[in-house]
Amino acid sequence: MTDTVAKRRRIPIFLVKMLVVLIFPLQMVIAPPNFRWTSLLLVVQNNQFPFFTSIPALLIGLIVMLPCIFFERLLYSSSISRTVRKQVAAACASSCGIALAIQLTRLVNPPPNILLLAFNSAPYAQAATLYAPILGISFFVVLPLILRQSALSFVSVDHRQLGYQVINSLLQKRFKREKVLSTLFWFCLLFCPFLLGLDTTWWTFRLSSLSVFYIMNYSAYSLLAQVIPAMGSLTLISTDFISLPITALLSSVRFVFVRDLFRYQQHIINRSRVASTGILGEILPSAIITLLALSRDISPAAILLIFPTPILLFAGIALIKFSRTTPLKDELWPDYESKMWYDQRQKPHATESGDESVKVPLTYLLMSKVRKLRHKKT
Repeated sequence: MTDTVAKRRRIPIFLVKMLVVLIFPLQMVIAPPNFRWTSLLLVVQNNQFPFFTSIPALLIGLIVMLPCIFFERLLYSSSISRTVRKQVAAACASSCGIALAIQLTRLVNPPPNILLLAFNSAPYAQAATLYAPILGISFFVVLPLILRQSALSFVSVDHRQLGYQVINSLLQKRFKREKVLSTLFWFCLLFCPFLLGLDTTWWTFRLSSLSVFYIMNYSAYSLLAQVIPAMGSLTLISTDFISLPITALLSSVRFVFVRDLFRYQQHIINRSRVASTGILGEILPSAIITLLALSRDISPAAILLIFPTPILLFAGIALIKFSRTTPLKDELWPDYESKMWYDQRQKPHATESGDESVKVPLTYLLMSKVRKLRHKKT
């Protein structure tokens, strides 16, 4: 019964998640009074009703994200302790490979006579090819991995052969806070900037930020715009799959920090190892970009500043502080008599009312529900 209910819940959750992916901003331009929001599904701009991009763009986006969607289904159905490094690499490479094949075969820019029914869909299909791998990797690869690692802290070593779907359905109430914290941590990892760059002169002002999957630029070309930020223009562009290896390489130590953070929650490594990895992951990208910037010619009138933004480090501290990582125990609580839940023997000295409370470990309840599910399936 629990497995049937879980399957029914997964379908609407998957549809809602897919809708969020399709309307997630790929490009956003704010230059008052102009505004434009572009996603795989919709385009929203000022003084116009939102309109759909095109059917070819939507189909290309779904095809490119298909390996990542398949990986998420495989991850949730397999054992929670299974090593999935090869599957992660295969899903990411397949998604980027499909996008590259579409680019090389010029399917996104065919001859005009084939586009008679597409209504000028080539620009949106081009955007879908470039940015759909980023959406697939972030929502269907990285996010499920972080949620699975967070759930792993609740399971003892002897019961880690269970799948993530079973554990999530049985520990749903206890796992709500960790889901919210892990989702916020995922957002800070991929979409929040890990460095800021300030490039300014007497007549211009430009603030740039770089994250794993986003590039943000704020530009102002007048003294009034420098005083009033609303007078400038803000551009937010998703990283395309061609530039993804560069941003991923700059954030490589930050991904190691994510792994060490969950290993610290499982008491595998100490606190100093996590802190050193987190600090190094925030300093190293800005140091590399600073060295590259100093190697090129800069105008004497320009002021160039590059500094890290330790958003992920603070998010990791919040995850450790507010999460309740109490793994399931294999033994009974030491304060009570070692007695199995099915043992009906009475104590030698019962109370006058005859009432006796028996503490049942959560491990036995979990295994009992799993046995019931297997019995119903057979």
